[in-house]
Amino acid sequence: TIIFESGDNIFDNGFVFANYIAGRPDYKKYRLICIGKKRVADNNVFLPSIFYLHYDNSFASQLKLLKFSLRAKYIFYSYDNYWKYINLRKSTKIVFIRHGAFPIKNVSEYYDSMFDNKNFYYVLCTTPFVRQQLELRYPKDNIKYFLSGMPRSDLLKSNKVDYVFKALRIDTKLKIIIIACTFRHFDDPNASFFKDEFPISFSKKEVCDLNKMAIKKNVVLLFKLHHAQFCNMTNFSYSNIIFVDDDLLQKNKINNFDLFNASSALVTDYSAIFIDYLLTDKPLGFILTDKKQYGDKRGFTIPNFEDYLPGEKILNKKEFVNFVFEAFLESKKFAKARFEARKKFTGDYFNFSESLINEVKKIWN
Repeated sequence: TIIFESGDNIFDNGFVFANYIAGRPDYKKYRLICIGKKRVADNNVFLPSIFYLHYDNSFASQLKLLKFSLRAKYIFYSYDNYWKYINLRKSTKIVFIRHGAFPIKNVSEYYDSMFDNKNFYYVLCTTPFVRQQLELRYPKDNIKYFLSGMPRSDLLKSNKVDYVFKALRIDTKLKIIIIACTFRHFDDPNASFFKDEFPISFSKKEVCDLNKMAIKKNVVLLFKLHHAQFCNMTNFSYSNIIFVDDDLLQKNKINNFDLFNASSALVTDYSAIFIDYLLTDKPLGFILTDKKQYGDKRGFTIPNFEDYLPGEKILNKKEFVNFVFEAFLESKKFAKARFEARKKFTGDYFNFSESLINEVKKIWN
């Protein structure tokens, strides 16, 4: 048995890697189990040989998890560390394939839980720099770090640009600028997006002006909500400003990499989404307007993290408007910086899932 876990994200490392393994003839002898928090068995996202366990904390799902785990030869997890309390067989190999290449913002509450495992296990690192940073934070005797690409990055190879425009009802003549910032108010359904969640405050009139400018410039501003944002956007209706969340994307079988391929640039802040976007070699903008407040409240993992951001630093409303309508067209301006950032964060891989299976074979042999 081989177990793969990806929380509630059907397009993250665990499930993408599961589909890769399911397609290899040399792994047909294994029973492949995917464990997640969503009811996705009828979404046609898994190959037929994969059994999907919807884990909902019920006694029945806990019992199935225990049964599969005690029989597992390999376990790959990225979101939920179910195995820190289970006495697994000594021969069971566990790999923490993680959710992202490296976090810029402090996510110690998540990582502390993920690294809390009494079993011996392995941790995926995309580059020597990432491995160095993790080893400094988690120098444990029961961990072995190794280098490999993130399996989900293989999704970048899919050619679904036309489908993305059609599914999201966007005219193919328009340029998509993705705006994906991290959350400010965790799980707050009463949060107002442009007042509480977005690092730059816009009035209703200013949003209308943004939409008019987007129409004039043949641009669509696509706001990708963080999975921890629950802003009510039901009364928000503009032609060239749209909002999407994980539920909408998964319903339409669209992942972040599909959006990346269809887009012309990305605007973010302290989110590690920029590391995935580096693989496209497209322009990046970084909103740093609330850096001090965010740093004081949450903190950052790397001192002087701005030095690692390969794109325009946006410090006010005027610079934001300039980037999304003009500056993103200057794709060569930060080309060298993006190249250096790729070496530091993503690594030089072509087949990401294949790089992972090759590395685990090495360390287990």
